[in-house]
Amino acid sequence: KEVRIIFDAGEGNFGKYANTDPAKEIKKIAYDVKNTLTWKDFKSNVPAKEKITAPDNKVFKGWKPVLPEDNATVAAKTYVAQYKDKAVKEDPNDQDYIKVTFNANSGKFGTENTSPETVDVWVLKEGSTFADAKRVLKEKEANDPQKAGETFANKWGEAADTALKDAVKDDRAFTDADANKIFYAIYSKDIVEVNPKDPTKPFKPEDNDDTNNDRKTDTTKEVRIIFDAGEGNFGKYA
Repeated sequence: KEVRIIFDAGEGNFGKYANTDPAKEIKKIAYDVKNTLTWKDFKSNVPAKEKITAPDNKVFKGWKPVLPEDNATVAAKTYVAQYKDKAVKEDPNDQDYIKVTFNANSGKFGTENTSPETVDVWVLKEGSTFADAKRVLKEKEANDPQKAGETFANKWGEAADTALKDAVKDDRAFTDADANKIFYAIYSKDIVEVNPKDPTKPFKPEDNDDTNNDRKTDTTKEVRIIFDAGEGNFGKYA
């Protein structure tokens, strides 16, 4: 005799059928199994994690009910795939999540006196990335960090003085070690003085490609204003 064991993908799917147009999602997989077998005999048929397509912004986290122990005899039952959000706005009181904090780095999220200086989000310590945390940050707090005289660079660092080139990448994966991690807003100054790298050589700030300029103008968002001493000078380099 046999029993039927069904795996239900729930919100996700097990891929798509190749012989349908348009391709139709595989939502359930079923087996008729000899009723004298144990789960040790059968468990190789359980859909592998890699074969399960989770819904957007979620990851597969197990089955409901929990799969039996190896020595259990198979029985007719449906097992439904369970998923968890990669990141959430409020404390889920779930040990699979850790808290991370976005810090406006001497600024605020907004312009009001009551605007927060920090915003907390909770991320899965396995299966989430920095991009997930940023997405939920925007859902929780619509305002970007703001700081007088500077512009938010839309980047974050793991220290308050992180340079733009060292900003956290979106694909940075979270782990248990990141619990209570703080990420600091990175800003670019609204006004930046341009200087010669070597004062003993000609300085041509009007030429953005001049190799003696200590920086280039970001022409997508900056303009360069130059003061020329004409027949005089602004003093001498120290």
